[in-house]
Amino acid sequence: MNNPVCHICAGGRAKLFMQKESCDFYRCPDCGLEFIFPQPDDTALKKIYSENYYDAWGLNVDSHTAEKSKRATFEYRMNLIRNNLKEGDAILDCGCATGIFLDLVKEEGYVPFGVEISEYGVSECRKKFGEQNIFHGQFEDAHFGNEKENFFTAIFMTDYLEHVRNPRRILQTAFRFLKPGGVLVITTPDTSSFSHWLMNRSWIHYKSEHLFYLSISNLGRLLSEEKLKLMIHKKGWKYFTADYVNHQFRTYHHPVFTPLSNLLNKITPRALSKKMFRFHAGEMIVVAGKFQSENE
Repeated sequence: MNNPVCHICAGGRAKLFMQKESCDFYRCPDCGLEFIFPQPDDTALKKIYSENYYDAWGLNVDSHTAEKSKRATFEYRMNLIRNNLKEGDAILDCGCATGIFLDLVKEEGYVPFGVEISEYGVSECRKKFGEQNIFHGQFEDAHFGNEKENFFTAIFMTDYLEHVRNPRRILQTAFRFLKPGGVLVITTPDTSSFSHWLMNRSWIHYKSEHLFYLSISNLGRLLSEEKLKLMIHKKGWKYFTADYVNHQFRTYHHPVFTPLSNLLNKITPRALSKKMFRFHAGEMIVVAGKFQSENE
């Protein structure tokens, strides 16, 4: 079998570097992109994104704490672009899940829209935000009534780009949907992060549903090629409680961190286990803009 073609630089020298969860992981030596090839089929992905997929969030265990953690993280990301927004602006969340971020969008006076592949997530969001505002399917196929371009002031892709089958096509779709002057906010695992270097093949982000693994270098290249200007690059801080972290590692078992998390969970006082803290888990946040000219 010939080596797979890289989705970013179109090189054909990608090498297999790991097999995990019945998937083959490749790395391109030219641009550094890592990806799964062949990708899981639609049936396999549909099974992954069932209602049980959100069990890792702890919504069925302690929904208040889980939502509090998510909201704190989302507020941090919103703060990056508040100066770009005004009341009534349309904001799209790609991979909107059960709508925790869209709740925040609506509360702050913006108009929430979402794209989601999970039938359960779509059902939950449509109850809150309406049928027309939530698209069930792939982003590149999305439509919202008659709005198909130049519609959104901001598009958020939180833990999303690593899940899609074709990142380039996703960014092309984002460019089409964004208003001139609009912004795209991406949070995704960063292969140039310290945690990736430290953990190597045991990196917590290597999962069968994560089809692509980017660095700021190759993501920046991809954005530029799709006419999106890189504006901000920061560490992807998230807000957690110790209980939330422990639930994550019990759902996604890790040979080192799951036993360690279980131990800490036993010895940590209950009051402290629900205290919020900020943590960098090897992700990056990138804000890119759609501009009308090169001088903007």
